[in-house]
Amino acid sequence: MDKFKYKFSIKIYIVAAIGTLLAVACFIFNVIRLVNFVKNDLTTAYNIISVSIAIIMSIGFLVIILAMFFDSAYIFGESVLTVKFGVIRSNTEYSKIKQLVYFKANNKLTIFYEDESFNNIVISENEYSAFAQRLLLEKPDLIYYEDINEQK
Repeated sequence: MDKFKYKFSIKIYIVAAIGTLLAVACFIFNVIRLVNFVKNDLTTAYNIISVSIAIIMSIGFLVIILAMFFDSAYIFGESVLTVKFGVIRSNTEYSKIKQLVYFKANNKLTIFYEDESFNNIVISENEYSAFAQRLLLEKPDLIYYEDINEQK
């Protein structure tokens, strides 16, 4: 099983960093609120539930962000190409893949499917060739070419 890691842009890292900081701030703020509720004997069901939900949601967001950065990849399996984006996973049978095109003009590697849909492959440009060769191993009749024109 071969694995090709996602390559995230700087913009994604910035948005994730801001989101992570907000989630940590939300977690800390709500833990402080929970302690104050208990300390001042304001432990109503509403207070406990609302603060607990906010704490759980901030932890959930952190888990999703961390999973996205540490466990996002294209994975070649026995009969499927798996796109794993953190906790989200999508499988595509090799038989449904029609062609792979490297658009040189905008430096994109794109998979086209039988139903005319497509996906850009988001990996390091240095791995494009290895990815194409690995896909050709799984699907020898795959149409693969390099296009010097703009992507349509």
